[in-house]
Amino acid sequence: MYSSLVWKNLFFDSIYTILLLLFYWLSWRLIDTITYIGQLRANLPLLSLCVIVILILLCRIIWIYRKQLQQKCLFESNQSIKLTDEHLVIGEKEFPLANLKYIRTYKKGFVFHMKDNMQIPVSRNLNISPLKEKPKIPGLWLLALAVFLLITVAGAYKVYYNATDFHGALSWRLERMASEEKAKLGSDNFYEVGIQGIIDAADDKVGMEPYLMTDNLEIEFDEDGTMTSIYAFVNGYDEDKVHRHNYLIYNNDGGDSVVVDKQEWDDDQYPYIPENDLKYVLDMMQYIPVQEVVERTGEKHNAIMYKGVRDWALPENLQYVTRDGEIYPPSEGSVSGPTISLYVPGKEEEITPYRYVWSE
Repeated sequence: MYSSLVWKNLFFDSIYTILLLLFYWLSWRLIDTITYIGQLRANLPLLSLCVIVILILLCRIIWIYRKQLQQKCLFESNQSIKLTDEHLVIGEKEFPLANLKYIRTYKKGFVFHMKDNMQIPVSRNLNISPLKEKPKIPGLWLLALAVFLLITVAGAYKVYYNATDFHGALSWRLERMASEEKAKLGSDNFYEVGIQGIIDAADDKVGMEPYLMTDNLEIEFDEDGTMTSIYAFVNGYDEDKVHRHNYLIYNNDGGDSVVVDKQEWDDDQYPYIPENDLKYVLDMMQYIPVQEVVERTGEKHNAIMYKGVRDWALPENLQYVTRDGEIYPPSEGSVSGPTISLYVPGKEEEITPYRYVWSE
């Protein structure tokens, strides 16, 4: 009886109960925030702090529990219990009532809480009426247990809600984990791999549709060709040119691989536009002298960008690229067509980007 009552009191009927419930609730709130909006950098340290505080409180409770159990005289059987004006007497052991803080009342008995954190359970048969001046607090362990269960159920439901049907950051993360694949490029050098190598690696990994369209592609690389960032959003169309999939191809950390996120798509929100077919980008990249231009500019960091069909009025660094590999400047007048830009990130105003426009 003594050990279970002490355990129940420490966990569900003490100041530690309030602190545990508070930090337990805060932990669930932080988990809800993380699964809803993310922000791991801000919220994870706070969650870790809450967990540490909870562990410290649990260690403190266990320490008190073990200390209480060392009072063997309190739970030996067949011992007489008496209450005098000045002492609670259990067998031959006397406990001064001056050290009594308050009395917890339970259905089956009482628990005397002493100033040294000792808890002494006594039977309902003991007459405690002489202790009128001592506060008697009803046991609230059932309420604490109910609050604990309520917090757990509510917190688990919120996490489940955030993890389903794209309600929160967690659901998007789980969806990406289910749909993402990592494709090896064989090299991290753009001069060796090129855009064709990136698309081929993605195709080998996830199986891309026969018709591909993009107006959002950008690759950053160093002067020696080492790629530092890859981003491409590609729409996939079947033989009938019906939109079936989207492919997000990216790498923000460098290295010789890309992440390919294949998403099913079945509507006409992105109709097929022949001028934005990816084949124009791949054909032009066969002939654009990327390495030669980079060596000529002498900049440490460079980038290739494709944003679809563009209109140009200024001819500086503007050239046509034909299907046969001819590269030549346009005559006077405006120019329009699928355009690849080779530029220096952050220095577009100082160094005019090289623009290559597809020409039939």
